Amino acid sequence: MRKFTLFLAIAAVTASAAGLSPRDRMALRHAQLRAEGSPISQVRSRAAAHPGSAAVPSGTAPAAPSGTVMAMAQLRPGMTADGLAETGATVLGERHGFVFLELTPDVAEAVATHPSLKSFEISRPVSAKLDEARAITGVDLVHQGYELTQPYTGKGVVCGIVDGGFDL
Repeated sequence: MRKFTLFLAIAAVTASAAGLSPRDRMALRHAQLRAEGSPISQVRSRAAAHPGSAAVPSGTAPAAPSGTVMAMAQLRPGMTADGLAETGATVLGERHGFVFLELTPDVAEAVATHPSLKSFEISRPVSAKLDEARAITGVDLVHQGYELTQPYTGKGVVCGIVDGGFDL
């Protein structure tokens, strides 16, 4: 059992330092197409015309200058972001062991495999799935007032909190 546990631990460390994930590679390709001026709708239609090719994510692109992408990385314990500038990435900020970066697709692999990083993820378009979440959590029943004295719709609410979350 110890050998198996050790193997899993080594595999986890190796996987985190292995470089870009397939999702990150897709986000980079998306950024390259944007920089080339390819409208995403044309890219989607080309992907649909070639079954088996990689799908292009929907939504809007992360806010970054043309030809660059935004990324977030977690530093290994005791490490700093000082050496990341050597890879060609621009460090936008560092806080609580996380680094926020702007980089071009050609330096992404070098940044992702930098020894000071524990994990690396390129930002991707996100969208809320409220049509599913309301039914799953029962919020639609609360809006209708089902088995309640009145419906609760949020009317009159002055402050609300929306937590979209993120993966790292």
